Amino acid sequence: MASPAAPSDRSDRDALARPTAQAIGLPGGFYGPASFEMEHERIFARRWVPVAVGAEVPEPGDMKPVEIAGWHVLVLRTREGRVKCFHNICRHRGMKLVAEPCRRKRAIQCPWHSWTYDLDGALSATPMIAGDDAHRHEAFDNSALGLVEIPSARWLDYVFVNIDGRARPFEDWLAPLAGFFAGFDLSGLGHGTTIDTPFEGNWKFVVEGAMENYHVPFCHPQLSTGEKQGDWRHEVLGDCAISMHYAPEAFRKLGEGGSVVRQNSLPRCPRSPPDLGGRQYLITIFPTGILFINANHVGLNFLLPHGHDRTRYVRHLYLFGDGATSPVHREQREAVFDSWRTIGEQDIALVRNVQEMARVRDAAGIRTRFSPYWERSVHNFQKLYAGAIG
Repeated sequence: MASPAAPSDRSDRDALARPTAQAIGLPGGFYGPASFEMEHERIFARRWVPVAVGAEVPEPGDMKPVEIAGWHVLVLRTREGRVKCFHNICRHRGMKLVAEPCRRKRAIQCPWHSWTYDLDGALSATPMIAGDDAHRHEAFDNSALGLVEIPSARWLDYVFVNIDGRARPFEDWLAPLAGFFAGFDLSGLGHGTTIDTPFEGNWKFVVEGAMENYHVPFCHPQLSTGEKQGDWRHEVLGDCAISMHYAPEAFRKLGEGGSVVRQNSLPRCPRSPPDLGGRQYLITIFPTGILFINANHVGLNFLLPHGHDRTRYVRHLYLFGDGATSPVHREQREAVFDSWRTIGEQDIALVRNVQEMARVRDAAGIRTRFSPYWERSVHNFQKLYAGAIG
């Protein structure tokens, strides 16, 4: 490709556009620093991107600072219980306002000069701005110096932001995904736990590893020794999401090689379409959301890219009914949570390895390929990415 930041060579675009069995994957340069700098604007500013879940700021005054691809976002809950998002930047001298999650704060106070904002972002105090005992100045219109709000939206418990404010209306963008799950009752989910896994690799490698099960028998044998995966289906849901799902069939019981992730007595999804119930769903909400749904728990997951080779994978696991709270279910839900922690740890070395090879495979003339059976969703992701960056 002419540049590691844009697929401008027609032959490379054509190679990616071929059927999955013949397609050629993205060059290694797309996982490097030049592409990451480009994505800061073309991907993460222009699109709806998940940055948090509501369960991270459950009470008024709760705040969560988030960094995503160089953008700094402050997620908070207002006194009225709404979730709002702001640029985490003081209007005075550009200080980061909130460095760590905090609970039940009455206001947002800059640690440098104590400029203070209420939970709706309005500038409420500028102490000593005009002298020792003078806290207002006629040249400053405090009403025009509030925090800069970022357009945000909610779906399930996800919190999405659109940094530049110019994306399509959220409901229009989300419609293919929301329609896909319209027959499921996901209204009674309770937050169970958070698993935060740091990776030494590009965010796209983490997404691509999460959206294929080809590697599962080799890298996560605890998930596959007692289960077959049949009737695979792959869909592209507009420019919003990429879906893969299958019908799990257990042939060994728990304790004999079966998977604790599915073989437990946790409460099940109360309603799903007859032809789609009981399937395992893994949805990439482009670019960085990773939603999975199975019969007894749901993952509202997302990635937080912190550099071209640094990514946090944040898993928020939810359960149905009283699965997240009842002592009766404690042992089984903790076993499920432990299984996901193990999966994250097993993936760390894989992502580090493929990131290291990204630096040299282009020079070696090595191009990547896709399994036509297992990796159609990875191929779909790369095609959607190529279209998004232009």
